[in-house]
Amino acid sequence: MASAVRPALLALGRRDLISVAPMMAWTTRAYRYLARSVSRKVRLYTEMYVADTIHFANERQVQDMLEFDEIQRPLALQLGGSDPVRMRQAMKRALPFQYDEYNLNCGCPSDRVAGKGCFGAALMLRPELVRDVVNVMVEEARNWSAQTGKPVPDITVKCRLGADDMDTYEEFSNFIRVVAETGVRHFIVHARKCWLRGLDPKANRNVPPLRYSWV
Repeated sequence: MASAVRPALLALGRRDLISVAPMMAWTTRAYRYLARSVSRKVRLYTEMYVADTIHFANERQVQDMLEFDEIQRPLALQLGGSDPVRMRQAMKRALPFQYDEYNLNCGCPSDRVAGKGCFGAALMLRPELVRDVVNVMVEEARNWSAQTGKPVPDITVKCRLGADDMDTYEEFSNFIRVVAETGVRHFIVHARKCWLRGLDPKANRNVPPLRYSWV
C-alpha cells in the first residue's frame, strides 16, 4: 500500500510520510540528534512548548528552549495554547528560529496539558477557538515571511477524532472544516477519540477504538 500511495501524495505536494511524534520529556534536542542519525528523511517534532512559557521567558531561556542543530531538519515545533494573543506573541519569538513547521497540539489527553486550561485534546470541543488560534499562527508566519523573504513555514494541527461526548463523524468533520477555514490543509490525526476524564494517557492510546475510515 505504501508504494502505491506515496507517489500520489508526493505529487500533491505532501511532505514526509513518516515522523517521530512530539513526546513530552522525550523528543528533546539530544533525542532528536540521535533520531536524525538513524534516518535523514523522517520529520522530527519537538516536545510541546506552551505559548505562555515562550511569552514569559527571557531571551536566554527562549534560546535554550528553541535553538536546534541544522542537522535535525526537517523539524517541527509543537505549540500548546488556547489564547490567540499569547499564541501571537509566542509565534513572534519562535519564528526567527526558522522551524520547518509550527504545529498546534489539539490531541494530548494528559492532565498535565488538558488540566491547565483549554489545552491539547480539550480543544477538540472548541473548533472555533482553534480556528482563531491557528489564524494567528498563519498570519504571523506570513508576516514573518514577507518581512524576511524566507519561505512561509508549514502551519499544521495535530488532533484526535474527538473527546469525551464528541463521538460522531459529523462532529469530527465539522472540527476539520472549521479549522480549515484558516487555510491550513495538513492535519496529523490520531485515529481515535480520547476521554479527558477517567482514562490516563496510556489508556487513551489503547481503549478508545481506532477509526481509520474517519481519517
